[in-house]
Amino acid sequence: MIKVFFKSKNDARIVYERLCARQSALLYFHPCFQLVEQQLLIIDTSSNREIVLGKLVIPVVKEYILVHKEEEIMVRILQEMFFYTDEEERFQIITMIRSLMSGEKEDVPIKNFPQSIEELITDSLKRFFTGNVSFTFESFMRFRLKDYIQRLIYYIELGIDEYKLEQDYQVLLDQLRYIADKQASKTESVHIVHDQRFYLYDEHFLEITEEEKKRYRGELMMCHPNLYIDEDVVKPLLAIAPSRIYIYTDCPSHSIIYTLQNIFQEKVTIRCKQDFVLMGQNNYRQEVDF
Repeated sequence: MIKVFFKSKNDARIVYERLCARQSALLYFHPCFQLVEQQLLIIDTSSNREIVLGKLVIPVVKEYILVHKEEEIMVRILQEMFFYTDEEERFQIITMIRSLMSGEKEDVPIKNFPQSIEELITDSLKRFFTGNVSFTFESFMRFRLKDYIQRLIYYIELGIDEYKLEQDYQVLLDQLRYIADKQASKTESVHIVHDQRFYLYDEHFLEITEEEKKRYRGELMMCHPNLYIDEDVVKPLLAIAPSRIYIYTDCPSHSIIYTLQNIFQEKVTIRCKQDFVLMGQNNYRQEVDF
């Protein structure tokens, strides 16, 4: 007999209902679960301990922790270990953590672990349910899921680092937008071809040379000496401050292109790389006809 006391009646009800639903789905009709006074869950393992725990209790509790309690654990860790008390800030960090855990942020190196988070929880539950025990669900969550908590802390630390980098990036973007808005435009448009590296062309489709880019960078640095940004593309463009920027690429998600879009916003137009050849040819014909 296993007894689990829940401080939250809502937690007790949901876990109990899911246990009953899973039991029904598996067509295991021996009475195993009882909810007493809405907070005490009694689990009878006498019929078949392996089935009751392995097929019913452990899968349900694991899923409930992952779906309903994981964010609550993250919030507690952010508050108690890292002293993040602002709700909005915690929300942004947790959003970052979720993207890291799901593998969405491919640019961030993440350890390869021998066990998944799901396996860590399952192993903790198996070790705990070795006999007839009585416990509170909240104490189990706090003290018996050490491996799982440590894994969460790893992702939380990564998430905090990425959140801070994102904050710094946003501050830098605001500064660069301000500079771009204040710069006097030196040309109507600039064309950028992305082909492994970036090539800059003026409004007449003539390539902007390295010497010209060096001169533009120097002009910018005279007014903004502590600007630590990309030297090859971003700095020259800030100095030129074109009214329109056309980027020809087959990889629009490139980080430099993403940054240019964030700085120059509606001034940026993305086109496929092949379009640059056609644009250059049309411009040449117009000059010949003239």
